[in-house]
Amino acid sequence: MTELPEDKLRYELEERLRFESLLTDISARYINLPVDQIDACIEEDQRRICDCLGLDLSALWQWTHDAPRLLTLTHLHSLPDGPTQAVGIDAQESFPWQLQKMLEGETLAFNTEDMPPEATRDLESLRHYGVKSSVVIPLSAGGGPLIGVLSFDTLREERDWPHELVNRLQLVAQIFTNALVRKKAERILFKSEERLSLAADSAEAGFWELDCDTNQFWTTEKAREIFGYSIDETIEMERFEKSVFPEDLALVRQAISQALDNKESINVEYRIHTRDSTMKWIQSSGKPYFKLNGEPDRLLGVSIDITRRKLLEETLRKNEEILRNSQKDLRKLAGRLISAKEEELKRLSRELHDDLTQQLAVLAIEAGKLELHFLEECPPPESIQKISKIKKQLIKTSEDVHRISRQLHPTILEDLGLIRAIEAECKALSKRAGIDIIFTSEDVPDRLPANIPLCLYRIVQEGLNNCICHSGTKSCKVILKGSEDEISLTVKDTGRGFDPVGVRNKSGLGLSSMRERMQLVGGNFKVDSQPGRGTSVHVNIPLTRTKK
Repeated sequence: MTELPEDKLRYELEERLRFESLLTDISARYINLPVDQIDACIEEDQRRICDCLGLDLSALWQWTHDAPRLLTLTHLHSLPDGPTQAVGIDAQESFPWQLQKMLEGETLAFNTEDMPPEATRDLESLRHYGVKSSVVIPLSAGGGPLIGVLSFDTLREERDWPHELVNRLQLVAQIFTNALVRKKAERILFKSEERLSLAADSAEAGFWELDCDTNQFWTTEKAREIFGYSIDETIEMERFEKSVFPEDLALVRQAISQALDNKESINVEYRIHTRDSTMKWIQSSGKPYFKLNGEPDRLLGVSIDITRRKLLEETLRKNEEILRNSQKDLRKLAGRLISAKEEELKRLSRELHDDLTQQLAVLAIEAGKLELHFLEECPPPESIQKISKIKKQLIKTSEDVHRISRQLHPTILEDLGLIRAIEAECKALSKRAGIDIIFTSEDVPDRLPANIPLCLYRIVQEGLNNCICHSGTKSCKVILKGSEDEISLTVKDTGRGFDPVGVRNKSGLGLSSMRERMQLVGGNFKVDSQPGRGTSVHVNIPLTRTKK
């Protein structure tokens, strides 16, 4: 099976699920529907179909008995700014080409501007009503004469009408037709269901009825085709259950039992074996009916072959699993990169501290000795000033190298702990940047897993750097809180803020780095910010899970 792109696959699956579910509901609701509710239900279903398929208009016209060419609009769903409802039209005058096609029993699916030359009058009428694209279906019950026309239209843009979709709209048209015929003639339910089954064949839907007294099924030909039963085969409950996968049989029995015991609708998905050993997924929906004494009489329903939908779902599930595994691999890679980076920073920090800082210190001492020597020899004052300046620059450079070494790898974490390390970082940044940084800590455990202190320290560094470089504020707060279950950190300011969605994929704020560090220790990361209302970075790490 060729795999489709995930977005397209998901859209096709969801659209098919929505429409099939709607068709199932429409098919079932007209069974034994009170006659006085049929008109309202038809218009409601016209609206539901238009909403589901993104259509703008649906109109149902019926012949006027005393004027055979006159069509009366009896059921309409339209946009608020769509065509106004007309009382009636002369079909021969306004739509002669379509009328001829309807009389021949042909369903039409077309875009208005693509109509043939012989449909010139129809084209003018459709342009008048603003119709861009249409499906027009003749309404006929059981092969009898036309009783009317059902159309589904677009007013804003043209669209394609796939054959499968037209088949399903024909099913809707037949359902509406049967309901109207039953309304006019008060025909019995069984004949209405029989006509529904004729239309259901083209929509891959099979109707069935379970007689609760005999435990036998009546089915349409389409239902027998779906389940793989022969045309003359008697279908008893035992035969049906043999078709069901053993793993799904308990589910099917429970669904039937609940429907009959609780007087509720049935909706169940299960697998079956056909005669040629093919596996199919089936969706069956139905409704129970009861005798006057309350005992179950029959279970009436419809079944649809949903094997393709299930294959799409399985493909989607596998793709999602692949995506989840890829994300896990990326997180692991990010964790290894962060760990490798910290190890490299630790090595560089050690070299700066043990090598370069020591050399600078030696040079500063030598410069100091030279300064004292010159003072004893009484050289020119300018020379002493230059030597003194060199000594001061060497001392400052040594301090800067020491500071850089501490930022690369804060050995103070190992020497004095997390709280003292954050205090020292806040003081150093406050002095260097000239802003107030308030640090508070509460109930922080003395011992934390090895990777947590460094993670929190780095987030403090990154968060304060954002405050200094981007917020424009003069004060920041760092809050560290601990408990038995977790430790949390907040870095916030009252600066200019930003739109988190707008900067999610932009570099410069270090948000992705902080988020990856949190994932590495199993923590949660959140940013609250609005333009002009400051920024807060919140992280919390569950200690129990980390210890495990």
